[in-house]
Amino acid sequence: MTELLIISSLAIAITLFYASYLDIKQRRVPFVTWIPAIAVAGALVIIFYYLNYGQYAGIDILQFSILPFIIAFMLLFLDWAYTVYIKKVDSSELDKKILAETYISWFLLSIPSSVLVFSYFTGYINFFSIFALISFIFCIFLELISVMHLWGGADSTAMIIISSTIPFFPVVPLWGYPEVTFFFPMSVMLNAVLLNLSVPVGLFIYNVLKKNRAPLKYMFIGYPVPGKDITDHFGYIIEEFEENGDRIERKFLKFSSSIGRMVSGKRRMYTQDFRNNPSEYKKELELYKKAGSVWISFGVPFIIPILAGFLFTFFIGDIFSLLLQIAGVV
Repeated sequence: MTELLIISSLAIAITLFYASYLDIKQRRVPFVTWIPAIAVAGALVIIFYYLNYGQYAGIDILQFSILPFIIAFMLLFLDWAYTVYIKKVDSSELDKKILAETYISWFLLSIPSSVLVFSYFTGYINFFSIFALISFIFCIFLELISVMHLWGGADSTAMIIISSTIPFFPVVPLWGYPEVTFFFPMSVMLNAVLLNLSVPVGLFIYNVLKKNRAPLKYMFIGYPVPGKDITDHFGYIIEEFEENGDRIERKFLKFSSSIGRMVSGKRRMYTQDFRNNPSEYKKELELYKKAGSVWISFGVPFIIPILAGFLFTFFIGDIFSLLLQIAGVV
């Protein structure tokens, strides 16, 4: 039955390619981008769970198929009630488009949830229902990361789609099934993180060759660009500037400050902001010109490492498990 997951993987891979393109060009991925992948992968994983769990638990296929939609509606209602009665938002102000997107997001979580509900009421548990539980927990974990603003909405959506619709390895990868990260979405996540680490190494080598000077840790995360041309570059600012008379004082942003801003929901200052709203950032642009150079972090959209991690996991295997094998741990 893994053929179903292979088709889902193809739909998700195509969507990830397009989402990566949008994130690079526009720094945003509209939610509608994900709908085709959700429709295809969502339908196929429901069939997959029914064939491998539902029919053995004695559940009618119609009941099994419709429960995720019912759970999603219930979660949407609770979400709406919290927004209206707890947060005191006027219901007439709620955007129907946002409500539709919220329902689809809850639907993803409802897929593994429905298997858990049937497991509770039928008492039937097998290998696949256990993986549904792992998928559910991992989706919650991913959502918490998003709520804390530790990554973008597109990154969160991509990983939740993968976690809820492809809980198993669709094919045997080149390196074989990993012994540690046996859960496909977890392997994708770890591979994405590890592949993303190649960027700091590349930046450090670039800065050394160009003889750029900065505190060591910033050599790994950024590089200087001419202040007058900052709108021609892509990334976010990692320096603070202050004009003191004829002098311009500058200092690098602390990691703790950057993380604090993200957790509090504040955006980093991207060069794209300057391109889109030059009049709003006139003071900053003047300071950058006077400073001569500005250090920026390239800020690779994490959707790109997710795409790379997804393809690497599908075809080759799990990097983390390989490293553990090389170290003799497993």
